[in-house]
Amino acid sequence: MAVEKEFGTVLRLFRMRAGLTPGELAATSGLSPSSIQSYEYGRRRPDAASITRLRAALKLDNGDQARLRPAAGLTAPERGWKASLQKAHGT
Repeated sequence: MAVEKEFGTVLRLFRMRAGLTPGELAATSGLSPSSIQSYEYGRRRPDAASITRLRAALKLDNGDQARLRPAAGLTAPERGWKASLQKAHGT
């Protein structure tokens, strides 16, 4: 399954479980309704900032949060000394 379609399926599942319409999720997350539709239909993939907004709007627990980011094709952010080293070297 393509990353975009997989993300759309996961996002739709979480949105419906939260009892939100696409418009309500858009309003709660601060994203546009067309962005939500594009994500759900697999036409677009969200960036890290949009994922953060969606996670907050959907009030996801840690397990679900961990599922949303990879579904969008994003890797988990590095933490600790490795992240500091990468930041210092601009990588």
